[in-house]
Amino acid sequence: MNPLQPRWRLSSLRHWPSSLAFKLYAILLIAVLSIVGLVYVGSHFARSTATAALHLSESGLGGIMRAGELEVLIEKHRRIVEAAPAEADRRQIARSRTALAEIEAEIYAIIEQKIDETTRSVSTEMNDLRKRSARVLMLADHFSWDAASDAVNHYGVTADAVQSAVRQIRSRQKGAAVEMVDHLLANANALVLWGTINFLVAMVVLAPMGLLVLGDGARRLRALWKAMFQIAQNDITEPVPSLRDADEIGHMARAVQVFKDNAIALAGKRSEIEQVNRFLDVALNNMARGLSMFDANDKLVICNAIYRELYDLPPHLTAPGTPWCDIASYRSDNLTKVDSDSVKAVSSLVELRSVAARGNVTIANQSLTDGRIISIAIQPLEDGGWVAVHEDVTSQRQADAKIARLARFDTLTGLANRHSLREEIDARCNTTIRQAFALLLIDLDKFKLVNDTLGHPAGDALLEAVAERLRRMTRSTDMVARLGGDEFAILQDSAQNADAAAVLAARLIDRLSEPYVIDGQRVIIGASVGIATFPDQGTTMSDLLGHADLALYAAKSEGRGAAVRFDPSMRDAIIAERTLEADLKRALAEEEFELFYQPILSLETGRTVSCEALLRWRHPQRGLIPPLAFIPFAEQSGLIVPIGRWALRRACLDALTWPSHIGVAVNLSAAQVVAGDLISLLDDVLSTTGLAPERLELEVTETLLLGDDAATSATLFGIRERNVRIALDDFGTGYASLGYLRRFPFDKLKIDQEFVRDIADQHASTAIVRAVASMAKSLDMTAVAEGVETESHLARVAAAGCTEVQGYLFSKPVPASDIRSVIETCSIPTLDHSVWLRQAM
Repeated sequence: MNPLQPRWRLSSLRHWPSSLAFKLYAILLIAVLSIVGLVYVGSHFARSTATAALHLSESGLGGIMRAGELEVLIEKHRRIVEAAPAEADRRQIARSRTALAEIEAEIYAIIEQKIDETTRSVSTEMNDLRKRSARVLMLADHFSWDAASDAVNHYGVTADAVQSAVRQIRSRQKGAAVEMVDHLLANANALVLWGTINFLVAMVVLAPMGLLVLGDGARRLRALWKAMFQIAQNDITEPVPSLRDADEIGHMARAVQVFKDNAIALAGKRSEIEQVNRFLDVALNNMARGLSMFDANDKLVICNAIYRELYDLPPHLTAPGTPWCDIASYRSDNLTKVDSDSVKAVSSLVELRSVAARGNVTIANQSLTDGRIISIAIQPLEDGGWVAVHEDVTSQRQADAKIARLARFDTLTGLANRHSLREEIDARCNTTIRQAFALLLIDLDKFKLVNDTLGHPAGDALLEAVAERLRRMTRSTDMVARLGGDEFAILQDSAQNADAAAVLAARLIDRLSEPYVIDGQRVIIGASVGIATFPDQGTTMSDLLGHADLALYAAKSEGRGAAVRFDPSMRDAIIAERTLEADLKRALAEEEFELFYQPILSLETGRTVSCEALLRWRHPQRGLIPPLAFIPFAEQSGLIVPIGRWALRRACLDALTWPSHIGVAVNLSAAQVVAGDLISLLDDVLSTTGLAPERLELEVTETLLLGDDAATSATLFGIRERNVRIALDDFGTGYASLGYLRRFPFDKLKIDQEFVRDIADQHASTAIVRAVASMAKSLDMTAVAEGVETESHLARVAAAGCTEVQGYLFSKPVPASDIRSVIETCSIPTLDHSVWLRQAM
């Protein structure tokens, strides 16, 4: 019977009680049962405790804390609101409004955590509280102290209700916390009791059994380990213990005895096996590449198939014992050159010995006659031989070359890329012999239209055609590059002056503007060119690129299809624009803007019916800046949107201090409408200020009507649905057609002052004013004449049918602090229609 065969057959159940595994399994079973019981009880009480703790944390302590925080925040809120009517400083009121917003945000954040089922009622009352507080601050901001005090009384009633509800929530949460704490204590006591019972069972049952089994097993294993250690030390005289034991340790002992017998049998062959294993280990570890091994006598020991295939060696040259010289002689016929950092050539045994003696050396880039490149790594051996690893790196070298090309050339056109252009400019700027050259930046006009209409493949084909034309128009010493998108560059060599670059730029514009045929379609584009020359207009790469880019920007600003040379004034203009943009942002943040107002009078009543809000900028150093000095740039940069938001809110607040029948007109920029949030802004302003929508009038220009007709119409009708009036400003000077008056909901047409000023001298202006006034009347619109500066102007616009007037004859724009007195004193003498006609003649 095999001594290693286990005796664990089902027919031999009599051996199970004597098995070490049986004893260990029995102990393990008892331990598992004990642990399972403890885990079950522990998990039961843990779940119960966790549930109670969760309720205690969320519904009890957490609820108490949140209710307390809520009560403190409401008290802070109340103190700020009740102090507002006595405040005479608007900046302090603004700070109070900010503090209230922060407190309200914290209150709503706590309410959203749902402390209690009654939190919803607190949220409802809090909404009322917020509205009442906003009204108190608004009235205080306009110094309506009596009304503010009454509003505080209403606010106090709501605040008392909110505070009472919060105290009830905290009381309920406190009771829930006490109940949860009692439940936690009961669970803790039960868990301690069950843990003690399980511990006693484990100590009484498991400890004695475990000590007996493990003590016996450890003693026998220690003796077996000692015998195994002696065998590992080549001492085969030590007997193996426990050979007759029937358990697992006995099986292990009999297995060790077999290993001992095998060790005795193989002891005589150890040297031969170790040598073979060393050779095979070296060969197998290098099977991924070509491998050759030579001994101290320069004879081949072993080589693999890849080595034979790399050099196409015949079988007789790959047999063990083949001299290295024979193989090297055959390989030299296929070797064209050797390129290495460490050696120039390896063609003799002496040279190979010299290389191998240096240690691990790589002979790189050995090129064969068929174009392949082989890299060889030589590693000397301790006995005087060497191992060589051969790798075909042809694909790697080709990939490296391709990557290097991709890093320097544009993949679509084959031209140099931005990186190559920057390197070339930098090299020319830093060379010892400085030679003049010009940098031309070229931007294609209308290229986006081609991409959008014909697709990107057609756009790529067009770029390739442009690149080909640029190649043919330049010399071999010039450099043509594609910088990305539809932007190209030419580095014109030996450009002695800017005139030579200008001549080339003119030729480029003419040639690139000639028609192309792309996918059977006739395509026409244009080009704009910016020019900077070295060294006159820059001595560094960054300066030249920046200056050429500024010149290109100027060329495109001139209407495209132009070539512009760099001028220092371009840089000054950019700096001025950036300075103005920074000043505008600061002015908005520091509230340097203010509104002036000019009254608009009714010819029927002779009294003011509304006032137009006009934006002014009071600069801390430059004083009052007129709107034409900054509004065009604000519209171009997009800053007009936040400025317009401020102006709308400020105008509505100022109008609250005027008589209730006086409206306010606010100008809207097209950018504000395009921004998309005008309707929500309007709702917010009307809600927070409390201004009646009928008193607000928004003025738009004809420029707005040239944009997205559907979006513009939706916005204008949204404004009209809120009972806010809409006026078309500067009518007759833009590009709007009469069809716009039918499609859009205008309430008023404002005739541009250019026609009003010429009304006394030019018959055409009189006809235009009369026609616009008549058209407005037929469309149920109000006709307003702007720029009325003389009594003659007044008489003629009245005779022409205008119903409202505005101009210096009545009042110049005045600050908000003066407009109320202007409204009270400004008027038109009441004359009948015949008198107006006689004065107009």
